[in-house]
Amino acid sequence: MSRHVDVFLHIPKTGGTTLSTIFRRNYRPGELLDHESLAYVPVNWEELSEEQKKNIRGISGHYYYGIHESFADSATYFTILRDPVERVISMYFYLRTYPGYERLRDMSIEDFVRTEDEAQNQQTLMICGRKLGRDLAAAKAHLETFAVVGVTEMFDDTLSVLRHRFGWADISYSRQNVSTDRPRAGEIDPAALDVVRRYSELDLELYAFARNRLLQDLERIAETGPRQMEQAI
Repeated sequence: MSRHVDVFLHIPKTGGTTLSTIFRRNYRPGELLDHESLAYVPVNWEELSEEQKKNIRGISGHYYYGIHESFADSATYFTILRDPVERVISMYFYLRTYPGYERLRDMSIEDFVRTEDEAQNQQTLMICGRKLGRDLAAAKAHLETFAVVGVTEMFDDTLSVLRHRFGWADISYSRQNVSTDRPRAGEIDPAALDVVRRYSELDLELYAFARNRLLQDLERIAETGPRQMEQAI
């Protein structure tokens, strides 16, 4: 018997913690592998028994494309991307206070993007999967197969498309894991921003691709009309 899972590929600092909370409402304990926890118990997914894997219907977390292959024969993916420059800035200030990243406290943002792997086109890498590495064409090809591709800057629109696609009844939310005490891109030294952009060239193009895909999906939903949309939901 074939097995299928829904996968929320959660790229760090994209608003995914908020989205994970909404996703979680649609599963019973034991059905969702959620950021290295199963039925609210911390787990290493590689150590799950085959019986536990059989029960999993959804996966949510900082995983790379291809995670479904360890659980099912097929998968429906969705994700959310963020403006790469804003995401890297947010990541930098967040990790400076995160355990294990003490080295960043005396590191400039320029050195952060030059030396830290997660600051270099991470969105492209996660959507490609580790096997392919940072391949923009492959990332775009994968996104074409995703059920929904959202962007942080259009979060409510993204939720509307997700509700339409998956039939989620409750998409109410409050923002979670939001960094409030860090500068925005306009407050960062322009020379530093140039370095961020240089190390985010693939992500910048992928983000534009994702945003265009979201706009197309919204247009298609609008064309169905209110009645058909309600029936789909």
